Amino acid sequence: MEKEFEPFHEKASQNEFCPWDLKAPVSESPPSPVDTQAIFEAECQRLREEARLAGYKEGMANALSEIESLKSRLLEWIDFFQNPIRLLDKEVCDEIVQTIFWICESCIGLELSCNPEKVLCLVEEIKKELPSVKGNKQLAMHPLDVEWLRNHLDKQKVAVITDILQEDANLMRGDFYLKGAYTELDGRLKARFAQLFSEQFSLEMSIPSSDDNSLDDFYDSL
Repeated sequence: MEKEFEPFHEKASQNEFCPWDLKAPVSESPPSPVDTQAIFEAECQRLREEARLAGYKEGMANALSEIESLKSRLLEWIDFFQNPIRLLDKEVCDEIVQTIFWICESCIGLELSCNPEKVLCLVEEIKKELPSVKGNKQLAMHPLDVEWLRNHLDKQKVAVITDILQEDANLMRGDFYLKGAYTELDGRLKARFAQLFSEQFSLEMSIPSSDDNSLDDFYDSL
């Protein structure tokens, strides 16, 4: 034979069907099933985290609001303890002050009735103020205090006091009023308390009129 055997596929035309070109189809793996349980758990975890953050923010906001409320109340109490009388109703405040006046006047009256010699302590304090009072001096005191002083003071040693003593029935036991040509010293208990409350509590206290003799009967009975 003149021609050698040649495989058919070597001379095949490009347009011709060639079984050698056939390839087995590649098998694709089936898609994995969706894990709905995992998705559900992830979503639950996300919702729990969001709820936790929302609850934390709400709790912090409520805590801050409560802290501010307690802080405001605490400041009010601090101000109350620092300025108790200032926060009281004026009428109630006046009643309290008048009660304090009455108690103090009663205690002083009883003390001087039992121990009249204690009025000498007051006289010693008045003597310290005499140099500041110029001109004709007048020292007004309760009649019982004046009577006791005139009977017990050595006129030679304390003539500067006995010579200016005057009785004033409108004054209470322990009260005095020192008057000079240009100056006056109000030693009434009410005036001293009014000054005390004014200095300590910035209150403008009104001093009852000296014509108010509501306690005269009480002192007359001593």
